[in-house]
Amino acid sequence: MDCVLISEAREWDSFEYVRDAVQLGAPKGAVIVSHEAGEEAGMDEFARFLRPLVSEVPIQFIPTRDQFWTA
Repeated sequence: MDCVLISEAREWDSFEYVRDAVQLGAPKGAVIVSHEAGEEAGMDEFARFLRPLVSEVPIQFIPTRDQFWTA
């Protein structure tokens, strides 16, 4: 494979393997989605679901934002 999409890596050295492969000239890559970002859409939907059930409590979804991506 040329690139992997990883939500949560079990092996801590997966990232180092990809980095080393790229530095050796291999056409490899990895897209790593943080745990929080992977669950964010579900938490947004849960906030919408919960609002009418407990209308006396203000419920607001607060996005985590990816801490490794800047724009």
